[in-house]
Amino acid sequence: MTHASQEQFQRETHFAARDLPQGIASGTFVMTDAGALPVDFLEPGMTVLTDDGPMTLRKVETRRFSGPCVTVAAGALGPDLPDQALELPAHLEVRLPSSGARVRLADIVDGVAFVPTQGLSLRLYRLHFDAETMVEAEGLSLPCTAARDGAAQAA
Repeated sequence: MTHASQEQFQRETHFAARDLPQGIASGTFVMTDAGALPVDFLEPGMTVLTDDGPMTLRKVETRRFSGPCVTVAAGALGPDLPDQALELPAHLEVRLPSSGARVRLADIVDGVAFVPTQGLSLRLYRLHFDAETMVEAEGLSLPCTAARDGAAQAA
C-alpha cells in the first residue's frame, strides 16, 4: 500500500468511534474458562477471560456493520496469531500483544499484515460485563463495555 493511499484510508476512517457499531466479528475466537470459543457461541452467564481476569458475561448484542474494515492476516501478530484472517471494523481500537499499545486498526494499515477492506453486512457481537474491559481474541485484546442497569437480562 502506498503512503498516499494509506493516508487516504486513514482520512476516510477518521470519525467518532462512539457513534459507530462496536463489537467482535462473527467467527472470532474469544478465550473463556472452557477454552477458545467463537464469539457467536457466547451467552450471558459464561466466564470470559479479560485483561481484568475472569469475568461473567452479562449481555450479548448483535448488529450488522457495512463500512471500512481492516483484515488482520493470519500470523500477523506472531505464530498462529491470529490463527485465521480476521475482518474487523477499521474504527475499532485494539491492544497489540507485542507492545501493549492501544491503537485504532485504521492507523496501522500496512497493506500486508493489516489490509484495508470494505465490510459488507459484517455481524458484530458486543459483549457486556460488569465493567469496561478488554477480551483476548486471537492475539488481540478487543474492547467490551460495561452493562447498564438491567443488562443482566438476555439480549
